[in-house]
Amino acid sequence: MTNREYFVMGWIFGAITRADGGSNIGGDVTLAVLHPFVAQAQIITKAQQKGLLSGELDQQIMEAMEEITSIPDESPEVAPTMEMQGAWQIGYFQGRGGLPLARESFDIGAARKAKRMTQAQLAELMGVDQALVSRWESGKVSPNKSNLEKLKEILK
Repeated sequence: MTNREYFVMGWIFGAITRADGGSNIGGDVTLAVLHPFVAQAQIITKAQQKGLLSGELDQQIMEAMEEITSIPDESPEVAPTMEMQGAWQIGYFQGRGGLPLARESFDIGAARKAKRMTQAQLAELMGVDQALVSRWESGKVSPNKSNLEKLKEILK
């Protein structure tokens, strides 16, 4: 797994913990860092059972999960490096703190304005509604990987 994937998994864990009022819904954070896939399955299952995964949080988690493309060996002998554990913890505290998932650095609003394009025009080219473009620009939600690539293509 990449450090970015560990970061994303930590962010998901933290965002769900925040949605549950800061409880210990996901269990021991130390174990979650060491076994992120097992922890992810447990916390998502518990969050679904509690009805926490609806609306915007569910959408954000689905988009975040699109970034996770590798599956590590989670046997007890294989542990993530300290750097990976650090990435997971940074993601966890950002998610728990209510920060949106940090994506690749790309200022959508500035790039759109440089092209002298309105949000509505960009939304039409992207095949989304203007409200979503507004949320991307404000940082309330982040575009998924495919939308980010399409944005970069349109706004380069």
